[in-house]
Amino acid sequence: MKKDRVKKLQKQADALCNRHNALASENSELKKRADVLEDLLKQRNALVCVLERVDPDSMAAAISVTQQHDVDSSTQQLLQQLPQQPMASSLTSIDQELVAQIMALSPAKAVDFWVAAVQQLALLMHMYERDPLPVLPALSEAVVSCMRWQLALHIFNPGVAYALLDFNMLLGKHVAPPAEHWSKAASAGNLTPDQLQSIGTLLGLVKPRLQQLEQEKEALLEELSSLPGGYEGEQDMAAAAAAAAGHRPGPAHSSSSSGSATSNSSSSGSNITAATQRRKEVQRRRQELTAALTRNCAAWRVTTQMRAHWLSSNCTPVQLAIGILQAFPYMPHGAPVLDCSKLLADKLKQKQQEQKKRNQQHAQQLQQQLQQQHLDSMPSASGAEGTAATAVEC
Repeated sequence: MKKDRVKKLQKQADALCNRHNALASENSELKKRADVLEDLLKQRNALVCVLERVDPDSMAAAISVTQQHDVDSSTQQLLQQLPQQPMASSLTSIDQELVAQIMALSPAKAVDFWVAAVQQLALLMHMYERDPLPVLPALSEAVVSCMRWQLALHIFNPGVAYALLDFNMLLGKHVAPPAEHWSKAASAGNLTPDQLQSIGTLLGLVKPRLQQLEQEKEALLEELSSLPGGYEGEQDMAAAAAAAAGHRPGPAHSSSSSGSATSNSSSSGSNITAATQRRKEVQRRRQELTAALTRNCAAWRVTTQMRAHWLSSNCTPVQLAIGILQAFPYMPHGAPVLDCSKLLADKLKQKQQEQKKRNQQHAQQLQQQLQQQHLDSMPSASGAEGTAATAVEC
């Protein structure tokens, strides 16, 4: 009786333990969902701050159109996988009118333009979530417009572009983004493993080149700063001229004095010639360094624009739109986004390696179990001898 009672209690304890584990697992899953919902709520609140500035009539008209259709998630996934190579080529269509507008931009006007562009993009994304097929062309065009504008800004007005790197457009002041800001922007687009792998290849080409250009620029600036600010030798020239004037020969001087003045005048003339030559050399070297700095900056811009070309060639309009909206209230910045994406790629690669290692260990365990089962199924040698002896006695 006691044994049965103990067994019954043991079963109840096991059942309670299993129930506890199940509840703990459900609680963990619910917590994850709550965190996801909280992040989505924060994103929605950020979009609301942007959409509050949109014309109510246009918003009402857009919602009335989107309410006429429904869409399933499989269609959205299919649309996100569509190739977008034409969008990359459309970035090159920067005309003279856009260049003139970009070059005349001030930081305040650039902020106004970008806020309006984000408002339009947020409105299109709201429409896309309801019915993607009719909205996708307009969404792609809006994304291309944003990227073309930002590309032109970096090329033709880099001062404004750099001034907006840490500018919070909602607060209206320079504030560094939170530490997790760019990592969230990188993960929001749900990049595929192939895209993450491509990012690793891209950064492997771009980052060493940028480091080399940075070292070259520092060396050029250091040498340029070491050059004299004025023409070297001007003081020597002035002293030589004063000496020549003080020893100019007069009628009361003897022949020896006249010879001394002639000697000093010749020395002063040689000093002036040397100073002039030195001045020309400094000017020539300053021009060479300035030209080298210009080439360095051009190479830097071309190298950094490889990131924009990669994004436009490998990401869908939906991924790019999500990245732009997630980066707001800051201007999208390719370097930290791609660096965070590289971290995601490294984590994915590490998970794949760990999974591969676990699979190998599991395969080895199965192989060992099969071998053990095979050995157990075979009769032992002593058993075989005993069977043979029994047969002989019979």
